[in-house]
Amino acid sequence: MLPLLLAFLLVNNPLLLERVRVQGARDTNSSFIKREAGFRRGQYITPEDPRFEWARWRLMSTGLFREVLFRLERGSARGRVVLVIEVRERGALIIEHIFFGSSKVTPLWAGLGVVDRNFLGRGIQLRLAGVAAMAPGVFGGRPQAAFHVGLFFPDLTRGIPVNMWIQGNHGVEFYRIFGEYGDSDPENFMALPYMRFISGVSAAFIVGPFHVSPGLELSVMHTRLPSEAVQHLPGGTTRKIAFGMKDGVSFISPATMTVIYDTRDSFVLPRRGVLIRLTGRLGGPMTGSSYNYLKMEGTFSIHRGSGRSTWSMLVYGGGSMGNVPLPERFYIGDLHDMISPRAMGLDLTTASGPNLFGTNASRFRWGNIAARTELRYDFSLHSDRSWIYRSSLFVKAGLVFLASTSELKYRTSSLWHSIPVDATFDLGFQLDTEFGVFTFSLGNVIGRIPVR
Repeated sequence: MLPLLLAFLLVNNPLLLERVRVQGARDTNSSFIKREAGFRRGQYITPEDPRFEWARWRLMSTGLFREVLFRLERGSARGRVVLVIEVRERGALIIEHIFFGSSKVTPLWAGLGVVDRNFLGRGIQLRLAGVAAMAPGVFGGRPQAAFHVGLFFPDLTRGIPVNMWIQGNHGVEFYRIFGEYGDSDPENFMALPYMRFISGVSAAFIVGPFHVSPGLELSVMHTRLPSEAVQHLPGGTTRKIAFGMKDGVSFISPATMTVIYDTRDSFVLPRRGVLIRLTGRLGGPMTGSSYNYLKMEGTFSIHRGSGRSTWSMLVYGGGSMGNVPLPERFYIGDLHDMISPRAMGLDLTTASGPNLFGTNASRFRWGNIAARTELRYDFSLHSDRSWIYRSSLFVKAGLVFLASTSELKYRTSSLWHSIPVDATFDLGFQLDTEFGVFTFSLGNVIGRIPVR
């Protein structure tokens, strides 16, 4: 009993923090690291202090470090300690996005997104991105383009991280007017041009084990809806197209809230830990929005590694209600590995899901209910060599669900054929490098060549 009692007192007896020392920082200001860690001279800490985990998460979330370690050393007297923060830095200037591809409807799109994660040496993150696309080959099509500028301040107001951004979109959305669902022939679609300007701000707080980020977005959109636009359904019937946008100028201005619980050992290619992420977006008169709607999303992932192998499971679900504008609805390309995702909000393909189960999956390109589940296996090739931090081969498979509640409510076929469930699959090679994270996969190829 006595040894256990002594060990308990040694671990839990508060120690006076005499000073904080940083090791391993070449390009990052040491005072910034100390400020982000949140420990101050004169505080009392213990070797098992839970604040170490929150400080590690806060430093890792800046994107500047690939590893953060804390250790205590003896101070100048008994009961006093020195806290050593040891960091391993990542590259400060990284490539965040590479936009490139072609589809049946868009001959070519290209763009780039870069991040300076240590702007002015103060931990400020500067994001710049742009993408351009050739005019789609559909009625009403025109060239598309988008830009994004973002700034992240780790301690703008009293140590509270603040994120600000602006974005502009000059784009089109595609609407089916002819043909069977699943037929991506551009001749079956019309394009509706629009212009949109977005600005946003969010802050971040630590509340117990959770990371909470409230925010507000202001989006101004302009479009001209055609007076008459109908979809010609198989069988000779027609119905009016629901554009999901208002004629003229409208505002999409949601208040946002994100709550994160994260115990992963790394933000990139994690080998252990759990991530829970909940996001809500609420638009209405109080936020200055022309659309009254609520959108909720949730993500759960768990990672377990052993040796060079890592198994991961992900479950995602989302739903929305009210007058949800089209840009806020769930899109098949953001869920399915074999379909090109939106590039900074631009719609670049008319493809729908491959419908491998023969259900109603090919009917929906947009929806207000979405879900995805996947199982992934990673095999690590090497780590910590020169400018390549880690690399792995991966394979993943899962299920995708995307639907409109109104379409499900008034189904005209059996329950199985009405449920829009599809399979998704991908395999490839992933690199975590000094210049960013790069993925080379089968899904990237299929989603970016004009095969569907």
